[in-house]
Amino acid sequence: MKIKNFSYFRRAAASIALSFVISMSSVAGQFDALHQGIAQNTDTLIGNWQLFFPGLESQINAAFEEGRKTGNFIFHSNAAPVAWNVSENGTIAVNSINAGYFKSIRNPANHQLLFPGLSVDSQNVNISAGRDLIVTPVPVAEKGFGYALSVGPDQTANLSARNRIILMTPQNPDSSSYYDDLSVALADNASALIRAEQIVIFGGISAQYSRQLKMSASEGIYFLSPNERNAGTISTIQLLGGEMDLDAPDILIDRKVQIGQVFLGTDHPSSLNIGRDPQSGIQTANVFFSKEVDVEANSSLNLTSAQTAVFQGHLNLIRNAQADIRSRRIEIEKLFLGNLGSHARFQVDSDGHMAVHEPVSVGSSSGLTIDLGERSALSAAVHTHEGGSSQVTMHRNSYWFVPEDSNLSLVNVEPSSYIQLGQKGHPSQMETEIFKGNGAVFYLTAGSTGSLNIFKSSEGRHTFLLGSSGVSLANTGYLYHIAVNDDSPNSQDKATFSLANDGIIDAGPYMYKLGLYPFKKGDSRVWAILGTQSLKPVLPDNPESPAEPPDEVIPKPELPELPFDPTNPPLPDDSAEKPIGLSPAAKLTLASAASGNQIVQFLGSLDDLRSRMGEVREGAEDGSYILYRYDKSRFESHYSANSTFKYSAFTIGADRKFSSGWLLGANLLLTRGNIHVDSAPGSHSRVESVGAKFYAAWLGDKGQYIDSVLSVNRYHNKLSAKNIDESISTADYHNYGLGLSVEIGHRLEFTRTPNLDSWFIDPQVQLSYFRANGSSFRYSNDMKVRVKSADSLNGRLGVDLGRNFRNGEGKLSGQVYLRGGIRHDFLGRTSVQMNEFSFKDRSIGTRVYYGIGAESLLKDRLKAFAQINRESGSRLKTDFQIKVGLKYLF
Repeated sequence: MKIKNFSYFRRAAASIALSFVISMSSVAGQFDALHQGIAQNTDTLIGNWQLFFPGLESQINAAFEEGRKTGNFIFHSNAAPVAWNVSENGTIAVNSINAGYFKSIRNPANHQLLFPGLSVDSQNVNISAGRDLIVTPVPVAEKGFGYALSVGPDQTANLSARNRIILMTPQNPDSSSYYDDLSVALADNASALIRAEQIVIFGGISAQYSRQLKMSASEGIYFLSPNERNAGTISTIQLLGGEMDLDAPDILIDRKVQIGQVFLGTDHPSSLNIGRDPQSGIQTANVFFSKEVDVEANSSLNLTSAQTAVFQGHLNLIRNAQADIRSRRIEIEKLFLGNLGSHARFQVDSDGHMAVHEPVSVGSSSGLTIDLGERSALSAAVHTHEGGSSQVTMHRNSYWFVPEDSNLSLVNVEPSSYIQLGQKGHPSQMETEIFKGNGAVFYLTAGSTGSLNIFKSSEGRHTFLLGSSGVSLANTGYLYHIAVNDDSPNSQDKATFSLANDGIIDAGPYMYKLGLYPFKKGDSRVWAILGTQSLKPVLPDNPESPAEPPDEVIPKPELPELPFDPTNPPLPDDSAEKPIGLSPAAKLTLASAASGNQIVQFLGSLDDLRSRMGEVREGAEDGSYILYRYDKSRFESHYSANSTFKYSAFTIGADRKFSSGWLLGANLLLTRGNIHVDSAPGSHSRVESVGAKFYAAWLGDKGQYIDSVLSVNRYHNKLSAKNIDESISTADYHNYGLGLSVEIGHRLEFTRTPNLDSWFIDPQVQLSYFRANGSSFRYSNDMKVRVKSADSLNGRLGVDLGRNFRNGEGKLSGQVYLRGGIRHDFLGRTSVQMNEFSFKDRSIGTRVYYGIGAESLLKDRLKAFAQINRESGSRLKTDFQIKVGLKYLF
């Protein structure tokens, strides 16, 4: 509604009293009502207008005229805030907005209303911008109003913008006026509705005894802080007997929030509701509070978000305060529930998580409820004071990490609920009055074993999962540990406990079988962890209570007394427990860190002269070549560590042939591969190596040759062992290898055909030495490994039988051949120490190899060569080895 000229109002009848009520319509707004009332009253009231608002008429008319021309309403004046309706297609920019300003303004000389008789409805404000609504207040010290929006008693303000609504604070960081701190102020029974794509507020909120402050944005609501001031109350959100509703996909509140308060001994309940209005059509996704949130005096905080709800500061509930929060991800720095009937309820949606970084404090008469959806996670410790109540409900496949000692009223579990009692080096005890449900899994970490204490009643069958450890069994803290202390009275201690994975655990390089057994300790039933060779009870035939006991009180079953003093348990001894096998980490170590895999790599890269660079007895003097090799082998490095190797290797090299019969060359080698342990699914090692070879070959006139090779390699291994508890232990180490090989052979040609083709036989013998230096490393589960240096001496006797093909000029154009022989490793054993235990791996032993090869001259100066080989032995089997290469002749 655009304001009309003053002359319109002066034509109205002067006899009508100013006190009559004028209804607001689409063509008559608050400013119309004000000036019509002035025109119809005495000259004294007209004089008040002219006296207190000189020149305001022309400023307003100019702003509306600008809006008519450009669509933008620009009104900057210290004379009065905008207290009338404005609707423009463009941007609206003003200093302050005040619904009911003219109705409540008084003469400073006599404190009488300047314009008595204005109705509430006539002074409500509706502002609508086609683009942005920007409010930039002027400080009080500069004769401005300080605030961005003020709504007087019983008044209503509706602000809307197609794009953004921005409510600023005065740009004067030294200002200390209360009004300069506020963006929105609502008086008694006032209400405001703010709607836009984005709402940005730079000041505080004060809603005292108001009806409702509602904000909805299709993109986001952001409470930002442009300036940091010294006053402690700056830029707070304070609801005192009021209600604020926020609905937007993203909500950021960089403010301290005060919801309700006890004032002069009286409660002033308030409420903050976020994402709770289904009529808005907006789903709130993310809510972030950067500062403290206080809820007091029968007030409530109700929040629903689809993704996250973060409280970076403290969340305090005092004096019957209530909080109801539901989200997929909830994070709170600290949660405090006072002593006077406060209650907080958190619902974590499926696949979500909740974390409280400091222990939750639940005061007397207060309550805490946490409901974990399926596959959701909780990280929190709970301290429940006497008279308070707390309960955690865990649905299927949910997880609760208890970082420190906690006490609760009720823990309710569904099958496959996981509860981790503490972390490495920090055990946790969980106390609960009532333990309900069935199928929970308690997870204990080595060296920090936690426990469960029950006081009133228990039920269900549950298990304890003992975490895998790299330390030896005696150092895990598992043996003689009391995992459960059930003090429930007779017939109420129905819960039974056992060890997961049939009691099998990884401890250092070995696996052991332990058990969780019930004992009598005074009037309590306790469950202690013992080994199969440790002192353990002789159980009665039926040590458990019936699944459905009758109503009468049934005494505890006869159990043996606890056979050790829990305050001074026996010292664990690894020798007292016989291992049942190697741990996955130990198997992977013997398969990867021992010398076997590096020896296989070394021998695979050597082989014979022909497989390394093709036929060199005939052809051009010099050349360069590339070679690709793929190996798949199986190796039994230990009696219980069978593994599969898969390698890919790339070689690039060059050589030069001298007239004296000598051939000199060098190449660079890059190898990448994986090692998988057959009996430890999920355990593998990634192997990488880089190396260089230098070789010299002498070629005689009668087919004899000598080939010598010197190799240097750096090996890098990344080990990943999947333990029996499905945790992953990793290690990373590198070492070096040095090898030397000498091969002697003699080519014998016979049965030359008319087209100059010929058959040949090539007997050969090779001796190679390889040394891998030692290395020490540690797994992520703390298992220490020391691998000593290892030596290998391999001998090979072999023969090639094939046929040469020549072109019409008698030049060699290709060949095909069969190859076979025997290999044997005379040394090749490595000593490996894991923790205090020593192991010897096996050498690769004796093997028989066989294969087929071929070579062809593709062009005058380019030839291709290839081999397919297999190898079989009692400990090493190569399923297949493929080599393909190209050589360019200079």
